[in-house]
Amino acid sequence: MNIEVDQSGKIERLSHDTIIAASNGTQDSIKIPRKLKRKILRRREN
Repeated sequence: MNIEVDQSGKIERLSHDTIIAASNGTQDSIKIPRKLKRKILRRREN
């Protein structure tokens, strides 16, 4: 099985949303909003 993955917007850039897409005959993507990335980072730092 071969899966292609594409990422738009670096995950470490907290001022931009990140979109991760995957395809292997079917396509799907997830959006990680910048607010969620900041929230996760704050929890991780505590």
